[in-house]
Amino acid sequence: MKLTSKNILALFLGDIGSRLFGFLATAYLARTLGVSNFGVISIGLAILGYSMLINRSGLPILGTREIVLAKSDTGEFIGDMFSLRLILSVVAWILVGMVAFIFIKSPEILRVVLVYQLYLLPFALLPDWVFQGRNQMVPIAMSRVLGMGAYFLFVFAFVNSSSDITIAAVGWCFGGVFATIFLLYKFKKEGGRLAFHWSPRRWLTLWTKSLPLGAAAVIAQLTLQFPPIFLGIMTTIADVGIYTAAYKLVVLWLIIDRIFYFVFFPAVTRCFKESPERLETMLNRVLKYITVTAVSMGFFGILLAEPFIRFIFGPDYVKAILPFQLLIGYFILTMVNSVFAFSLIGIEQERSYTYARLFGSVVFFISALPLTTLFRVAGIAGALVLYEGATLIPMAAKLHSQIPLKLWQQFFRPIIAAAVLSIPFIIWNQLSFLSKVFAAVFIYLPILAVLSGFTKEDYRYLREKFL
Repeated sequence: MKLTSKNILALFLGDIGSRLFGFLATAYLARTLGVSNFGVISIGLAILGYSMLINRSGLPILGTREIVLAKSDTGEFIGDMFSLRLILSVVAWILVGMVAFIFIKSPEILRVVLVYQLYLLPFALLPDWVFQGRNQMVPIAMSRVLGMGAYFLFVFAFVNSSSDITIAAVGWCFGGVFATIFLLYKFKKEGGRLAFHWSPRRWLTLWTKSLPLGAAAVIAQLTLQFPPIFLGIMTTIADVGIYTAAYKLVVLWLIIDRIFYFVFFPAVTRCFKESPERLETMLNRVLKYITVTAVSMGFFGILLAEPFIRFIFGPDYVKAILPFQLLIGYFILTMVNSVFAFSLIGIEQERSYTYARLFGSVVFFISALPLTTLFRVAGIAGALVLYEGATLIPMAAKLHSQIPLKLWQQFFRPIIAAAVLSIPFIIWNQLSFLSKVFAAVFIYLPILAVLSGFTKEDYRYLREKFL
């Protein structure tokens, strides 16, 4: 099996396996702890998510790029990364602890929140970014499955009643420790050295360099976490549930985007380092493939939205169909944006990426109020689509100024072709489920490939790359 195919398969299976263990652990905890205590667990994880932003600060993606480029002594750089992330973990734990002591009055919730924060320590030592930079995705996938598997087994063995809520938080940390130990073992087995350096000056340089990426991550998270909160204020809790159902389904589809990031980012960085003259050809080719893949998946999502929603969430969630169909636009633009974003970061233009995220976020917050007021859940879903669309424009413009992109042929042409081909399916909406799937697979996809400009050379390239 070709290395690219092996990496993609490993990441896909690893993501599926880890999510399955995570789902089983969540379902078990929901039943065992009860509604109120399960809500406490959700609070602890949500606060952990924000403190992890401090720990990351854009460092993992910067670390991956530096490993690929190998600009400095790799051993010293890795030691600085470990040391800095440990320091940031301690800072995050102290900040969260101070805020928690002030605002959280329940001793039980406070204890759970602080225990979850201990996960920051193994997370800081997780060398997944090193393996990504070395184009070794199998250990990353294995660590994810082993970590979530250990978490599930821990809670299944030790969480037996609603009083074991703190033990559930310990289980999350145990899974993190397990995954980190496994990857560190692989890291040391390949000659890596877990060294810690006391060098505040180098830490400051490294942290400053990562700030644009860290800022972009914060902007993105603030934007993506806003819709449920805003809907809860502007509309009803039921609308929050409808939006969450639609968004969670789209996030599940974005597993493709996560796999693409792990494989594409090191590849574009390596190409920029070793053969810049090939970068234009590579990016144009990848842009077309990703756009066609995204619009194809998006078409199936829109076409089969109703049976998807009814099967997964039940008939009570039929109002999530329209928001889900709108969020397909977010899915498509996110996939395409990944090409622009990781290309800019790979060629050391991360500030442009951060400015683009900021611009998109401003458009989102300006549009969220009027759209939500007029269209409720569909409105906030539309605002999220505008966020990704507004982010795309400056990123595409900046990348095109650095590397000539054939935007008409590789992006707009597949988008327009997909839209035109969708019209008959919208008109003949009375077709049965199986008829829609048959027509989509044997009529829609082949015609889309032709209209999108796929050639024999494209098929030959894909066959050589993946088979």
